[in-house]
Amino acid sequence: SMSIRYFSGNNKIFVCTLLLLGVFYSTLISAQNTQLDKGQQIDSVAVYISIGKSDSLSDTKRLDALLKGVQYAEKIKAATKKSKAFSKLSYAIYQHGDSILFRQTSRTAVALSKQVKDSIALAEAYWDLGAFYQRISVPDSAYYIYSKAQQLYEAKNNPSLSGRLLLIMGTQQEAVKDYVGSESNLILGIQRLKHLNDFKQLYKGYNFLGIVTKDLENYDKAIEHYNEAGFYAKKLDDNKNELLFIKNNLGVVYQRKKDFARAIDNFEAILSADSIKIKNAQLYSIVLNNLAFSKIQLKDTFEVKNLIEESIRIKD
Repeated sequence: SMSIRYFSGNNKIFVCTLLLLGVFYSTLISAQNTQLDKGQQIDSVAVYISIGKSDSLSDTKRLDALLKGVQYAEKIKAATKKSKAFSKLSYAIYQHGDSILFRQTSRTAVALSKQVKDSIALAEAYWDLGAFYQRISVPDSAYYIYSKAQQLYEAKNNPSLSGRLLLIMGTQQEAVKDYVGSESNLILGIQRLKHLNDFKQLYKGYNFLGIVTKDLENYDKAIEHYNEAGFYAKKLDDNKNELLFIKNNLGVVYQRKKDFARAIDNFEAILSADSIKIKNAQLYSIVLNNLAFSKIQLKDTFEVKNLIEESIRIKD
């Protein structure tokens, strides 16, 4: 039976303002002059990042633009500006997904942030690196790097980003079955976010806390946490998926409690949601499996074969 996690690593907000005006744009892209003044070099990096993030270009062209951005950034003499340029490049290359270039750029971003003693840029560089390790499924390294970023935000008295990182750290601990450590960090993260009314993060935090307390076999506590997640999900403008995820996760807890009738109620409520099969095929497939498992436990095998076959068909 499957609980719904959906907790991505790097969803920090990245803002890059660009002036892309006519002739300036085309001349800047073709310019190879190493004697550009510092301001132009920073603008060049920004333009190359913009091209590197363009959905309309091929993967190769986007990577080529990001490589050019790195080459421009390396020519910047002023250490602080160079640090900021590499910080932006590191995030853009993380988003692109080229592992080798990301590792190189990330290493430079970390070193430059330390050199200019910019703790926020350093925290951002660590966040990118932690997200990279999370993406390639190395949770122990991800946790270690995320914790460095979290400590920097905590020292800067930034409860929003410190809290969000504590939640993400908790997910990485859960991935290596350190459920007690995970529970502790999730609670610390929620404490920091509570007074900020960050409903989306509080929903995520309580939902994951429900998963971890279920892992610890504290089922009644898990139900409390899922209900709390529901409380915050209801405050979101667009919350249909979140409320369905919570219903699924509650159903899984009732399965563990061997209360299969209540589990079935939750799963069937999801399947009757408006256009669920079209709007969220992945969730639909998971719920079909969970429902089939519950029905088997109650010896209600009438529709089980059909449920399993449909779930397999959707996955294919």
